[in-house]
Amino acid sequence: MAAGLIRLGEIFAVAGAKPLTELLLAVILLKLYPEPHVASWTLKRAAALLLLGCSLAIFWVVVFAWGRTRFPDLAAGSEVAVLVGLSSSIVTAPIFEEKVVRNLLLRGGAILATPWLSAVVVSAVFSLVHRNAVAWSFILSMVLCWLALSKNIGTLQRAVVHGAVNAIVMAWYLTSGFGFF
Repeated sequence: MAAGLIRLGEIFAVAGAKPLTELLLAVILLKLYPEPHVASWTLKRAAALLLLGCSLAIFWVVVFAWGRTRFPDLAAGSEVAVLVGLSSSIVTAPIFEEKVVRNLLLRGGAILATPWLSAVVVSAVFSLVHRNAVAWSFILSMVLCWLALSKNIGTLQRAVVHGAVNAIVMAWYLTSGFGFF
């Protein structure tokens, strides 16, 4: 369904068809499949999740990106493309991916196997989809699975971590390594 809606948006040249589709489907899935037993939102928890996301992103910079990144030519892209890319990677993709991957697939897989085997399989699939960053995506997914399985951190809470990571990764690319390169 998602692929069909995205393709329809592309046919009619709708800017942001992918993030809009992901957001629509995420909202539908959040309503259809609520998470009854998740940690409550507190200011302390929100700050901790944001700090975790920033820490993971800094880990990515140090271990995977520093001195190895090919930065894009921003002059070649449009402002709309940059805005759509930012909104997609920071807001809609984290919500959609957390609901689908680390809620529905992880919990469904945990019924068929052990929760941690499900986490490994889900993380492997997630990392293969992110083929330009396989090792990093696997590590990030395992941390997010750990939050889901061990800490009962819900979809939107994990999306804060995921979105913070993506925001810093995007800042890295858009500023040519925070201006260092």
